[in-house]
Amino acid sequence: MVYDICSKKEWYNPEYIKEIYPLEPQTGVLYFVSDSLSGEFKPLSDNIVLCGNKEGLYTGRIIKNPKGEDVFLSWYVGDDEGFERNNKSYRLSNQIKVEYDAKGNMKLI
Repeated sequence: MVYDICSKKEWYNPEYIKEIYPLEPQTGVLYFVSDSLSGEFKPLSDNIVLCGNKEGLYTGRIIKNPKGEDVFLSWYVGDDEGFERNNKSYRLSNQIKVEYDAKGNMKLI
């Protein structure tokens, strides 16, 4: 079971910012996993950011495309999220392929 959490960089706890250094707080999608819906959700790795500041994406969902591949769909952030507004702001992304490593960590391709 994968649980996506949408986060804003301003929401990070100061202690957690110290813990993840040199990584930086992200506005984007973080992910955690659990064996059940009611179970405890934990990160698979130290870097739980699926997409963040540099991608300009916020919130999203992993779905199966018509070919049966896992893909990620997300919304581009805008100026109300502290980013510069551009021609992608508030628009749905194209599908982004999801790959998994041997430990099950997700990566967007």
